[in-house]
Parts: sequence; structure tokens; C-alpha cells
Amino acid sequence: MRIFDKDNIRSVFAVHPFSEENILERLRRTRATLDGLTAADLAADEATELTDQNHVGGMRFVRELAEAVGLRRQHRVLDLGCGLGGSARIMAALYQCQVHGIDLSDKRCREADSLTNLVGLSHLVSFECDDFLTMEVPAGLYDILWGQGAWLQVPDKRDFVQRWSGCLAEGGRIAFEHACLARPAKEAPEEKPALEKALAELESSWQAQLISPQDWLDLFAAAGLTVVHLEDHTQIFVDYYTRLAELAQSTLAGRVPSAESEGWRRARDCAESGIISYLRLVAEKSA
Repeated sequence: MRIFDKDNIRSVFAVHPFSEENILERLRRTRATLDGLTAADLAADEATELTDQNHVGGMRFVRELAEAVGLRRQHRVLDLGCGLGGSARIMAALYQCQVHGIDLSDKRCREADSLTNLVGLSHLVSFECDDFLTMEVPAGLYDILWGQGAWLQVPDKRDFVQRWSGCLAEGGRIAFEHACLARPAKEAPEEKPALEKALAELESSWQAQLISPQDWLDLFAAAGLTVVHLEDHTQIFVDYYTRLAELAQSTLAGRVPSAESEGWRRARDCAESGIISYLRLVAEKSA
């Protein structure tokens, strides 16, 4: 497995069920017109979960993470791995703050721009297609660095955190939510091979390299960042992927690539088995 294989990542999102096409199709079925759409309309759908929020917890977790990081109107936010821009639009809609998103997928960026125009937030939200592993880091330009589920594929996380903490102004903060490696496997020896296999398959499916919560804390500390907020939301992670796995077999049957639906099931199983946890934290750069 090659972690952060650019072509593979682009190919995943070329057929991903969370897309502009599927979101607008859903809205056309449920509304008489697309006129007057808001960011919240794109972000919530209890029937299918076909939204612009391709991360655990959906719009609710965007609001909660924004509150935890202390987001305010005057803040400049950088969303690394922004996808369709769902988090960026919710932040801008709620706080009227400026948000810039960077994503590797040109398709995702085009659709993010289109959806942002559709809900009238282009004056606050912008997007850039680039590889944040190699691009130049804008020094001290942002107040908040936002990472919501998109940093798992990064191979050298220490270098990544060290480099991108440089984009923060003094007193700036990182808003972080990611799956973590809770433990290698359950203690029962007879379960260990199956659990290790499930984890390896999930990491391959996600092109991810999971590390422990303590590993993340150590990386932030090494970059001169102080963790000021920490929460575990593993049960929400389980509930989220349980819901997606159920939808893939019912409402969304035939509409989700098999690799994607298998990834949803593996994520659920690994979290239920205690291998994976889900961490929310806020880390602050010294003033």
C-alpha cells in the first residue's frame, strides 16, 4: 500500500457518493426549486446522508468543533483537506468568518466552488487545488488551522504538523478531529489475527496510517503547540459508520462503490472492537 497516493485519492473521489451531483439530485427531489438554498440545506439529510459533510458527526460536529476552538467572525480559517467545502460553508454561514480550503482533488475543488456559489458564500469561502504535503506554507496568515478527518493519509505526520503549524499567527489554534489507533488488538489472543486483518484492510481502504491519541499529542507538543481541549467521541464514530453501512444496504443500495461501503463496515467493526477511537482536540500556538 502506498500512503497518500495522489492518483488513487483522486480516483476515490471521482466516484464518491458524497458529490455535488448526488446532493443536488436529493434537493431537487425534496424541494420545488434550488433557489434560496443555504449551507445547512447542503449539510443535512436524515434519509440518505448524501450531504457535503464527508466526516464523522456531520454539521453538528462542525458547530461543536468551531465552538471548542473559539471561532469568531474576525478569524481567518484554513481547512486542509477541505473536500466539498462543507465545513467551510457552515463556519462561514454561522460566524461570517473567512475560510480558505485546500484539497488535492480538482473535482472536489470545482464542486466546492460551485456549491459555495449556489448558497451565496463566495465572498467568504475560497478553495485551492494543491498538494498540502509539498506546497509552500503561508507563514502566520491564519488564526485557525482546521483538520476534520483529512490528515490520516499523511505519511510523515511529525513533519506535517511542524510545517503547517507555521501557517498560524501567534495564539492561533488547530481544530482537530480524527480517528486514532486506540490499541493494536483486543487482549484475547484468538481475536488478534482477525482484528489486525480488519485494521490492515481499513488502512488500505482509506490509504491511511492510524496513530494513537498520545502520538498526536506528542506531535503537537514537539511543534510547540499546547493542547487546551480534548474529547473522545468514539461512540459517535461507531454510530456514524453503522448508519452509513446500513444505508449502503438499503436506501443507497447500488449507489455506493463497493470499496466505499466495505470501508464503512470496517470502520464500524474496528471501532466496536476497540481498535479505533475518535479524538477531538484543540491545540494552541504560543503567543
